[in-house]
Amino acid sequence: DSLVFEILNEPHGNITPQKWNLFAADALRKIREDSPGRVVLIGTPEYGGLGGLQALQIPDDENIILTVHYYNPFQFTHQGASWVGTEADEWLGTEWKDSEDERNVMRQEFAPLIAVSNQHHIPVHIGEFGSYNKADFNSRLKWTTFLARWFEQQGWSWAYWEWSAGFGI
Repeated sequence: DSLVFEILNEPHGNITPQKWNLFAADALRKIREDSPGRVVLIGTPEYGGLGGLQALQIPDDENIILTVHYYNPFQFTHQGASWVGTEADEWLGTEWKDSEDERNVMRQEFAPLIAVSNQHHIPVHIGEFGSYNKADFNSRLKWTTFLARWFEQQGWSWAYWEWSAGFGI
């Protein structure tokens, strides 16, 4: 009863939003043949972020949870991350001060997710969020604490992206 399926993590590239919607629906139908009551996580196209939400066609199924990943503001969460590109080093020193303006930007970014969740009566799981360890620890702590508590206030479950390496806390 505690096992949850996720069809695919961060669909992108050749898996266009249109292909993702077809694939997710087909995969869910196949899962339902053997696991009719199993909870299944459905992520958004375009790497699983909020930006892919408008392209997602949510299957009509009572046992699905919508999952998204969140790494904003990106210049804060990915400062110094070599895989992002050389511009990431230019972001070093970016702080997250936990101001009301910063919090409001995040709340606004999640407004479409709240609307979709309410419209489709679908629970939400934040499948990834985190900040790279090149950011100062106090900013990372404030950012993570705000988001975790805010997600909980929304009634959403969450998973921090990895605990002991580059994003580790």
